[in-house]
Amino acid sequence: MFFILLTINVLITGICGFFIYKLFKQPEDYSHFNEEWEIVESNSPFSIHTSKHQLTSIINHYLLKSDTDFTISLEEVVELTGHIELLGMKMNVRARFEPIVDPGGNLILHQQSVDFGLLQIPNHYALLYMQNMILLPDFVVLYPFDETIFIDSSKINLGDTLTLTVQEFNLAEDNIVFNVHLIDLD
Repeated sequence: MFFILLTINVLITGICGFFIYKLFKQPEDYSHFNEEWEIVESNSPFSIHTSKHQLTSIINHYLLKSDTDFTISLEEVVELTGHIELLGMKMNVRARFEPIVDPGGNLILHQQSVDFGLLQIPNHYALLYMQNMILLPDFVVLYPFDETIFIDSSKINLGDTLTLTVQEFNLAEDNIVFNVHLIDLD
């Protein structure tokens, strides 16, 4: 029953996303213009409500496609687990982050702890190592000395006419809300 409901949720989300993309797709004639984009303030954003489980599945799907050896778990905190090569040995890594939504609708993950196998190293060294060893998408920026990961939602690719912001990321109440904004040429 669970997999049937999960499949239905994924299909409905995919179909809505497809129709929204087709509805607001930039005409081919404008593809050669290099104009500035602005979020249209007069239009209300389209809100997407999801659960920890659904978002975990989506993130891990993309992590699997990106050929990394990491997975994400969303429970009380954001937990990143996987393996890295360190000094010629494959080591288990587990990092825990507290999610915070900034006023601009971006997600900031503040590092709480990190385990590198049996090694005890400071949090910022772990992020520094990860920054240098893992190929990250453009919208993910590591700040090792601040012990944070910044997820710039405006750089997540949703096509030419849509942008994403995080409205709420409350793991305790399993309430995760994203807003999709229409971008207009001006």
